[in-house]
Amino acid sequence: MPVDMAALAADLAAESAVTRALVADLDEAGWYTPTPAVRWDTQDIADALGVTREPTARLRHVAHIGVGARAFSYAARGQAMPDVPVRVELTAPDGAVWTWGPADVADQVAGDALDFCLLVTQRRHRDDLALTIEGETAQQWMAIAQAFAGPPGPGRAGREPTRKTP
Repeated sequence: MPVDMAALAADLAAESAVTRALVADLDEAGWYTPTPAVRWDTQDIADALGVTREPTARLRHVAHIGVGARAFSYAARGQAMPDVPVRVELTAPDGAVWTWGPADVADQVAGDALDFCLLVTQRRHRDDLALTIEGETAQQWMAIAQAFAGPPGPGRAGREPTRKTP
């Protein structure tokens, strides 16, 4: 599936402009003083404002990175990745199904693509999402999933969900 780079660049520029506009008028006290250790992204801003972002097919890129970063999730914690394959089957915003891994394995993660992406980017706790996680290895991976570089993040504490798929 070819990527429309112009549309992607326009979307990223628009998100950056919104982010700059949101923080441009903060006074010296501000809401928050980010440090290099803090990851401040558009999902966090949307959550703070109570805004729901409409999921798009671009989630496939995040999901693909999340699946590809499985080994890194373990390595970042000094653990060896189990030699057990995991199937990931996600429902895209348009209803299509995206899959990774062999279909005939016991360990599987299935559900909404947005939920998976929120989990692997550590924007939500897995208990606040409607993912089906079967098998010990899949459970272990989803507990430490990390689709971004750097040291392991603490993840999110479970809370009253702001969004949960049916």
